[in-house]
Amino acid sequence: MTRREREIELRRVHERPSEEDSGRLLGRFEVAVDGAPEDYARRLRSVLWAALNIAGDPGFEEADELPTETVPDWFAEVSGEHGRGAGRKPGPDDAVAEAGASVYVSEREEERWGLQEWLFTFDPENRSWLWWDVTESADGGTVSLWVDTRGEPVVGCEQLYWLAYTCGAHSVGRMFLERVERWQGERSLANKPIAL
Repeated sequence: MTRREREIELRRVHERPSEEDSGRLLGRFEVAVDGAPEDYARRLRSVLWAALNIAGDPGFEEADELPTETVPDWFAEVSGEHGRGAGRKPGPDDAVAEAGASVYVSEREEERWGLQEWLFTFDPENRSWLWWDVTESADGGTVSLWVDTRGEPVVGCEQLYWLAYTCGAHSVGRMFLERVERWQGERSLANKPIAL
């Protein structure tokens, strides 16, 4: 991944992608969430922002252990980094994450992810997708997670399921390729624009 591709991906974590940036097909996960879609998107984007920044660090490939200070405490805790932020009172995001982790284990028939293991999957040289957007469906009933798979219909993305569930999903469908027009017709749940 080039520096420019990394900057574009990071920008998309907080801003709706430019429509001229789009390709013909994007990967889409349909996600049913508990609570407000905006709260879901806030949690998801905060964790994704931290993971992508950690993966972009020049020492990422050589590291035995990755820094985790920028990962939200609630996500670190649900991902097995217990005792972090000692003395911190658990908040509503902690309860959402714990409920989502339980659903993940049940629905995906997988074990919980450890934080270090999960962060290492964001290796830019080995990741087969790039982040695109999180949107609310036109009917307001579901949230869509969008990734750029460069048109590939099947990519390794189990780390996205862990992220989706621990951020508040109670159901996450498998990824399908969709025409970009579908994404264009949905409202982005973007944060405020950022300066890189």
